[in-house]
This record gives sequence, structure tokens and C-alpha cells, in this order.
Amino acid sequence: MILKCIMMWRQLKVDENCYFISNNSLTSDKEDFIKNIFEKVGFFFNGSEHFNNEHKYKFTKRSITKIKNWEYLRQIHMILEN
Repeated sequence: MILKCIMMWRQLKVDENCYFISNNSLTSDKEDFIKNIFEKVGFFFNGSEHFNNEHKYKFTKRSITKIKNWEYLRQIHMILEN
């Protein structure tokens, strides 16, 4: 799963959007944590939408040089499992 995400996000061009979608309601701490992780890998938070049980977080790629810290993506998956 993580490798698939990495390959997809590497193919994005600067200023293109991607989405993090959660089927569970996240606490504000978890939302902040996810936003922080995406910032560390070169994206910025660009709003969110909540429909029923689906929570969609929009991120925009801002850098091609910062996309090096993919190990942070594991932290997203770990926090969602808890």
C-alpha cells in the first residue's frame, strides 16, 4: 500500500493535487499529524471535505526536491491503525 502511494505521488507535478481519504472520523490530533507528515514530504494542506463516514483531505504538491522523506508515510498508516 505505501509503495503504491509513493509511486503515485512521485508522478504528480508541482501544483497538482492528491487526496488522503479516511473512512473513519479522525481526531483533531490525528488530522494535524497527517497534515504535518504531508508537509514533510513536500505537500501543503489545501482543505478538507466530510461526507457521511468519508473524510477527504486535499493536498497540493509544492516541491520536487522535498519528496525524499517517504518513510513518514508509514507513520500515517500506523496512526490510523490505532
